[in-house]
Amino acid sequence: MGHKRSGLLYSVGTVVLLLSWLISGCSSGGSQSASAGSQSSSAGSQSAGQSSSGLKVGFSLPALDAYYSVVQQSAQKEAKALGVDLIIGDGVSGASPTVQISKVQDILVQHPKILLISPQGTGLIPVLNRAVQQGVKVIFIDQQIPTFTPALSFIGTNNQVGSTLIGNYLVKAMHGTGEVGMLLGVPGTPVSDARYQNAANILKKAGIKVVLSSLTDACVEPTAISNFRTLLLANPQMNAAYTICGPDGMAVAQVLGEKPRQGFICSSFDLEDQQARDIAAGKCDAAIAQLPVKLGESSVTWAKKVAGGASIPKVIDNGTTLVTKANINCWYHGAGDGYSYPISPCSS
Repeated sequence: MGHKRSGLLYSVGTVVLLLSWLISGCSSGGSQSASAGSQSSSAGSQSAGQSSSGLKVGFSLPALDAYYSVVQQSAQKEAKALGVDLIIGDGVSGASPTVQISKVQDILVQHPKILLISPQGTGLIPVLNRAVQQGVKVIFIDQQIPTFTPALSFIGTNNQVGSTLIGNYLVKAMHGTGEVGMLLGVPGTPVSDARYQNAANILKKAGIKVVLSSLTDACVEPTAISNFRTLLLANPQMNAAYTICGPDGMAVAQVLGEKPRQGFICSSFDLEDQQARDIAAGKCDAAIAQLPVKLGESSVTWAKKVAGGASIPKVIDNGTTLVTKANINCWYHGAGDGYSYPISPCSS
């Protein structure tokens, strides 16, 4: 539950970390790959292509959901372009780090110089310690373990920035009045808090009422549908909604489609392909998009720089974008079932 960024996962509790992962990846389909190419690359520790310089970089994600599949494909493409031997070793489920731990062990046997990893939780610390003992430089991407201080850097989304963007958008769209209901995925987790708190504070300051759902849906669409119906029933004056993850955003669009509410504003964090189509069709109004292609490219680029002796900032914000009907043509919204991405050329 990408997302945890610029300090995405602040808690050291394994349960909280794992719940946060569910929000970060924001997939409505669990740990499914976006393509056959991604599936084959996650089958074990496999190289993306031998480098003439012999630079080996380990690469490990929790599981290949809609978001992470794009991150990995982008990283593989950049590795090939830079002549880096990218050694893949992914987990298969957000519910347990066991497979990811095993895959990282396989990566370390091949003696990489850098390890790019999105860790599922504190269960990865022993194998990360082993990596450091071998002289491997660890860089966290998308998720981090803040207590693991040997890591050189964290590259990922700054959720607070995205939360501010959506808060300012809603204030303007609602003309400073009304009531916003929020679905929080897993209330109380660091990712959830980071994605809604700035928005809530901005809205309240503008005089707009904010109603937070206390129900947990773990960013699972069918559960979110039920939770949003409950929220609407309890708050009939609600005229806008904001959700902190993609599946919840799609759930809101589905419920509103069953019984349209004139002028209701639908918004979310994350932009899966279906959400992009919903915005293009006028079923939803806005979303905060992460940039998985950029994350994959940037992580490999920085790995090569670090391997060459360059210093790296402790935190690198991968960026966020507010997507609305005005700029949806700049984002993929075809028939895919993955995570939307910027397209060029576009007309906005």
